[in-house]
Amino acid sequence: MAEDKSRSKRQLSQQHPPIYLNMREIMLTDGSSIVLERIDSAGVDGQARRVKFGSHRQVVAYQALCNELIDRGVTKVSVEVWHKVHAEKAPDLKSSQRRDARQALQDKGLVVIDRGVVWINRDLKDKIEPFDGDVF
Repeated sequence: MAEDKSRSKRQLSQQHPPIYLNMREIMLTDGSSIVLERIDSAGVDGQARRVKFGSHRQVVAYQALCNELIDRGVTKVSVEVWHKVHAEKAPDLKSSQRRDARQALQDKGLVVIDRGVVWINRDLKDKIEPFDGDVF
């Protein structure tokens, strides 16, 4: 019973994926109204959605993965390798902080993890906006 309650709290605390809406004005005989239409994450009118890093920690996690892929000359590595190189690149962070940064990258779709292997989502790679927050 307590385990079910704990599990449901974790599920509630997880962030829901973003919902994208398009506002469309409708002209009426006595004025106008706005209708919200749900759209997919690709954007409006075929314009690709831009992805932003949420923190410098996410940038570091992404860089650690990119550097390791380049160094090895591969497109995929094991999740354990990514965790290791990320820990080496950000030794001052707690493991939970590094985990949260990696999870945020996965939630944004920037990295893909399947069956213990991680790679960069090439569909979004060219649509990443630079991180504009303070580095320090």
